Amino acid sequence: MNDLFWQRLGKGKQDVVLLHGWCSNAEVWRNIALLYNPYFCFHIIDLPGYGRNNIFPPMTLQQMSEIIWHKAPKYAIWVGWSLGGLLASTIALQHTSEISGLITIASSPFFIQKDNWPGINPVLLINFKQQLKIDFHRTIKSFLVLQTLGIKKPHNDINFLKSTFMSQPLPSISVLNKGLEILLTNDLRKPLSQLKISFLRIYGELDNLVPKKIVSIIDKWLPNSSSVIIKYAAHVPFISHPHKFLHLLIDFYNHTQKNINFINYKNNLRLN
Repeated sequence: MNDLFWQRLGKGKQDVVLLHGWCSNAEVWRNIALLYNPYFCFHIIDLPGYGRNNIFPPMTLQQMSEIIWHKAPKYAIWVGWSLGGLLASTIALQHTSEISGLITIASSPFFIQKDNWPGINPVLLINFKQQLKIDFHRTIKSFLVLQTLGIKKPHNDINFLKSTFMSQPLPSISVLNKGLEILLTNDLRKPLSQLKISFLRIYGELDNLVPKKIVSIIDKWLPNSSSVIIKYAAHVPFISHPHKFLHLLIDFYNHTQKNINFINYKNNLRLN
């Protein structure tokens, strides 16, 4: 198997691994990594099949987690956005004693709408699979727009998402379809309910893909985690509100270093 593209940015002692979502690549994190590189050592990775790792074939969640973990630093904070949140969660479940904490952004342990479980209508993802074959670029653009719906000035975020996605080799349709299949079929609710590490979940108030009404439900499913909803943000809160995200990351790191019971951490959060 070819070596995985992996880039380190920053001079800090604490490793932070950043995992992007579907229809994206590692460049989506670069501004975050450059902004706060004195504080952390950021590891930005194109997921297997995406960007500079597009030589890899379509993979399951388990296969991706294995190849990424093989190269990962021990005792890192793992941050996963959307699909990357499922991946980071899978790694945390399998290597709990060797990671320092887990942060998911605009993610869910189960993305699909069910009875009493708000989420994505599965028809939307099935339609994306069909549309990718008909008009690849138009489908990608539609998804990028969907991620910013509801915010007042979405154009900058849309342009950033598009430019970062197009700046690197594109994933194949088969890789993108596999990613949609992962979103459609993987359910981590029960295993994550047993996870005993520092775990912060960040949401956007206006997110149409992971709606805010799911937050209180996940709070009950995952009692060992804490949650924050960022006002006026949609599916990409770390892009639209980078300083708020980094404030949360630094607070998270400080609390894990002090060995404070992380369940009490939510009482000290200053963002809402």
